[in-house]
Amino acid sequence: MHISVPWCVSTADASRAFRSLDPRLFQPFTQETRVIETSEMALTRELHVIRAHHLHYTSLLDDYLKHVEFIAKNPNPALSTYTEEERVFTKTVMERECDNLVAEIKRLKDNLSMQERRLKNVMGLVSS
Repeated sequence: MHISVPWCVSTADASRAFRSLDPRLFQPFTQETRVIETSEMALTRELHVIRAHHLHYTSLLDDYLKHVEFIAKNPNPALSTYTEEERVFTKTVMERECDNLVAEIKRLKDNLSMQERRLKNVMGLVSS
């Protein structure tokens, strides 16, 4: 018996995708050192660009979470042609994968929140 499982994204894929969006998201730590050593206007602009990216990625994660929750809550109409056994199996897999994705999205949001706090700290150092 062949059971097709709807398209799923692993948590590792989600994490890699998030990291590949913009490498500057992961640079606030090096920015702290540069801010302490200098007060360049270009650095200030760069920090604001990073902040804008943070806001954008937060929005993307929120949208992604809404999509995953929608998929988790609404049955797939294509499953009506499956046998009962296939529907139960597919539903179980989808619930598990959706739960994994929700957990991963929340982990990424927590990570982004921590980076946001560090970025605010760096921006505070620039303005002082």
